[in-house]
Amino acid sequence: MVVFPDRATDNGTLVPYEPLLECGLLHRIYLADLLDDPAPGFGARLARLVVMEPTAMVTEARALLAEPGAQGRRADTLDLIETILVYKFPHLSRDEIRTMLHLPQTELKKTRFYQEVFHEGRQEGRREGRQEGRQEGRQEGRIEGELNLVLRQLRRRIGRLTPAQEAQLRSLGNQDLEALAEALLDFTAAADLDLWLAGR
Repeated sequence: MVVFPDRATDNGTLVPYEPLLECGLLHRIYLADLLDDPAPGFGARLARLVVMEPTAMVTEARALLAEPGAQGRRADTLDLIETILVYKFPHLSRDEIRTMLHLPQTELKKTRFYQEVFHEGRQEGRREGRQEGRQEGRQEGRIEGELNLVLRQLRRRIGRLTPAQEAQLRSLGNQDLEALAEALLDFTAAADLDLWLAGR
């Protein structure tokens, strides 16, 4: 079975498929032809949504969802209708599609499309979180390493540090630590460190 939106999209190249056509194994279906059917079945009504004008399509989609026969297969019907609407109206949000179909929010969340998008969003969020976490971890590791180096250099240069001095040093950012690493080369006493910290 080959499905075309309309006869204009059928390129008419049949030579390779003539044996299949002659023995009835190949069927061509034109969705636009379903628009003229006065009493189409449920499946045909769903299929022709693809080629309907937007206003008529929304009305038909609501009618299909409201049909008693659709209740047993509501999730599948809603999945298909939502997929068609997403392609027909790519600029609309999920809430706008829900409003268009007169659906409660909880029902649209049950569709396969919503679940897949939600799952993809969650996966993407995790990937970004891990990547940002790695970058933040590297940055924190760099600062921690620089702080430890500065602390060791200060201890060798001016002796033991007070808890207050260490607390102030731990609150310094990366640029301040780099500036201190250069400045401490001129320190001769703990007072030099206090003076430098006071200037920050």
